[in-house]
Amino acid sequence: MHDDHRAAAIVTLLETYNDLNPAVVDELDEEPSALEFMRYVAKNRPFVARKAIHWPAHEKWTKKYLSAKMGNEPIVVSVTDRGCVDPKMTG
Repeated sequence: MHDDHRAAAIVTLLETYNDLNPAVVDELDEEPSALEFMRYVAKNRPFVARKAIHWPAHEKWTKKYLSAKMGNEPIVVSVTDRGCVDPKMTG
């Protein structure tokens, strides 16, 4: 591979990487459509929907409510480098 082709390939790789792994989290002003939501899921990209989603759980799941439902049951939170806690997916 010639140096020009190699340099072009590196530039393309970096541009593609940055497109798929941006340094910012998108903030949405409204609830995403199903298609928009699935695009974020497919890319494994986080987003914040500020004041956009009106789920009953948004108001119902208070600390008091969840404490009453969970009691003293421990809650396990797992974090992986891939953002996935399914053992089949982390290998």
